[in-house]
Amino acid sequence: MQSNKKISDVMSDEIVCLSEKASIQECAQKMRDKDIGAVPVVDANDRFIGMVTDRDITIRVTAEGKDPARTTCRDAMSSQTFSCSPDASFEDAVHLMESKEVRRLAVCDDQNHVLGIVSLGDVASNSEGELKRELLEHVAYSH
Repeated sequence: MQSNKKISDVMSDEIVCLSEKASIQECAQKMRDKDIGAVPVVDANDRFIGMVTDRDITIRVTAEGKDPARTTCRDAMSSQTFSCSPDASFEDAVHLMESKEVRRLAVCDDQNHVLGIVSLGDVASNSEGELKRELLEHVAYSH
């Protein structure tokens, strides 16, 4: 058990956020340049409103024949996203990822500004035993 570990201890704080008005082409370029698979999307007040994943781009843009230079992040993002506080316990974040079957969680402050991201990989490399097995079983193998 991770007892006192907080999600801020394992999150990646080198994040790239994009405006809801940014193009999917710009988003894909950021993903390529930073070697990441998801980008948090923020509104005009820099508040977290969604996430664009490489899968979203494939399904909502490429497969639909949309122009990535003209399609916005808002048009392609997953709006049903989940986040947690940086003070959330490691176990609580893992259980949220399990229950919602998500591979990434945004870590946000109390005003919904993105502070970091926790990925399935971050959690797997920082967990052990039963917690790791449960997470992989519920999230990684469910897709």
